[in-house]
Amino acid sequence: MLRVIDRTTYTHVAVTVDEYVPLELNFWQSERMDKLYWRAKASDTSLLEVAIAPDSGALLSVTLTAISPSRVRRVRSAPAASSREGIPIVDLEKWPVREQSFADRFIDEEVELKFAISETHAVVRIGAERTGGEFWSAGNVRFGLDDSGFLCAIEVGGLSPRQLALLVELAAG
Repeated sequence: MLRVIDRTTYTHVAVTVDEYVPLELNFWQSERMDKLYWRAKASDTSLLEVAIAPDSGALLSVTLTAISPSRVRRVRSAPAASSREGIPIVDLEKWPVREQSFADRFIDEEVELKFAISETHAVVRIGAERTGGEFWSAGNVRFGLDDSGFLCAIEVGGLSPRQLALLVELAAG
């Protein structure tokens, strides 16, 4: 799991939904080549990949690469909660201090993933459902933290009817 230690500003938020990659969120306009990756893999075909700046720990992008239809549910609407502005900065302690190979950039964890779709939002739940904590926001994206400071949800609001329909279609397999 990713432990959030601070937050930072962002340059922009770009949300992409397409038939090849269900959901991609980018928070910076420049394309960095030196990224660290945290990948959450469920026991099936579901995969969430988070790209992180190696110098600061700031989230650069979040990609829901694949989601199993069994992990998707329709919900009425996302609950409203207040949030503070900023994107998470995560603890880099899991990654080696000295990179020996390209593989050292990747941390893979088997984590439960759930995906919920409402009439206006999509939510990725990471790990066991937890309560407490707070929300941080970057444009129409909100990051849920549990009461221990771990990233436990990523919510994307303001999706168009076309984007939501495509997510539903992709989730159905």
